[in-house]
Amino acid sequence: MGDLYQTATLVIVWLGAEDSTISDALVVMERLGSIGEVPRSREHFNELKATTGQLGISVLKDRDNRPTTLGIEPITNRQWLAWVALLHRPYFQRVWVIQEVTLARSITVLCGRKTIEWEKFSAAAFFFLQSGWHLQYHPEVANLDITDPEDRRGFELLLKRKMDAGTAAMQLVKTRKISRIGAPYTLEQLLTTHRFCKSTDPRDKIYSVLGIAAKDRPPFLDAHKAECLRVDYEIPVEMLYTKVARLLAESRLDLRILDQRESNRERFIMTLPSWVPDFSVRLLPSELCGNHKFKASGDLKWQPDGRAYSDPLLNVQGYSLGVVEAHSRSPEGMLQTPLWGSICEVACGLSDYYSTT
Repeated sequence: MGDLYQTATLVIVWLGAEDSTISDALVVMERLGSIGEVPRSREHFNELKATTGQLGISVLKDRDNRPTTLGIEPITNRQWLAWVALLHRPYFQRVWVIQEVTLARSITVLCGRKTIEWEKFSAAAFFFLQSGWHLQYHPEVANLDITDPEDRRGFELLLKRKMDAGTAAMQLVKTRKISRIGAPYTLEQLLTTHRFCKSTDPRDKIYSVLGIAAKDRPPFLDAHKAECLRVDYEIPVEMLYTKVARLLAESRLDLRILDQRESNRERFIMTLPSWVPDFSVRLLPSELCGNHKFKASGDLKWQPDGRAYSDPLLNVQGYSLGVVEAHSRSPEGMLQTPLWGSICEVACGLSDYYSTT
């Protein structure tokens, strides 16, 4: 399929039928697309991130309906709502479209009878992401600023459906552009960036991105490790996820793959080893997972012990820094007040302990 998308003259993206929001969504696309840029290189990417990241969404809140300081007309709450709805179309959340969009030489987007220019959509989505406005206009936040009854009903619908601000679509645009400027994501980066996508078969969360992962980066530099990632739908998903987690850990000689381990409440595949992330769980990309400047281990490397990649046990090394004297209650299924109360009890106990030793 990767070869087909790479050699096709044109790939047509079908977003579904038109609805009452599409016209307003295209207004936002046109306005953001006119001020946004798609990065042309790694340096340009960093430059855009530095400049657009300083913009507050208040620059578009001109109550007198005059052109804003960015040179575009203000965007109403209803139009923002339509834009978020467009970004949240089911197409963008399908895990296999990552390969489709990333590899395509040329793309045309259709929504009903509306034709959307990919480059303009890409520029608008990139600006929305790089400026941080996707966080400021997440439905849960934007809902606080909605006064019109009809607009409020629309946002309440988004909240009820637990919609985000269109993360899957924006990350899809970013992955295609990063790949086309010569810096394709590693397998680990793809798994982190696109955890929010959906797949019918949980193994597709891994197999769908193998074809676009950087082949000059771990784990593909080692022929044996690369062979272990060969597509095989006969193996259990638990074995596949365990192999991937251990391969990534061994490739980097660290345990940062544990960053992707979700909470027990979110876990679907309960038969996985406790340390292995459940990649079938849809998680938003985490800023902490992408920033590894902090390392409690310093320059120390994790030392694997030669276990099989599918072995459920993980060996670790470390130093004994102390003994746990007490612990607070588990937050799962509990209200905030008793949780913090138990933390205070522990803190008070520690105070007494240190005052007498």
